[in-house]
Amino acid sequence: MLAALESQRVRNLRESGQHLDAWIESMYKTLRQGSPVSHDRMDGLLSDLMCAGVTLRSIPAEGRGTELEHEVALYRQRLKALHELLPLLRDQLLLHRARLQSEGARLDSAAQWAHRSRQTL
Repeated sequence: MLAALESQRVRNLRESGQHLDAWIESMYKTLRQGSPVSHDRMDGLLSDLMCAGVTLRSIPAEGRGTELEHEVALYRQRLKALHELLPLLRDQLLLHRARLQSEGARLDSAAQWAHRSRQTL
């Protein structure tokens, strides 16, 4: 019973780690292209992190098998890689917000001009 539970934890953590690897790789590619991060991709990341958190909280502090210890260590490495990526992601989101604000200001200006033009006709 305990072996089956540990085996399930290993599978869950391995799967979460693979998703995190794919997400990190995808984010580096997206950031290099200068593209904004989609809401769906962020949702996917947060969902995977939450699932991994459930698994990690269920692991006892002692008595872990070597395979589980290995998966926990790998997951920690992945989290460190994510931690290094977050400032780049933040910068990209701030840049995207500035572009949206600039575009909004331009549209507001155009709308005001159109409104004044109609009043003078």
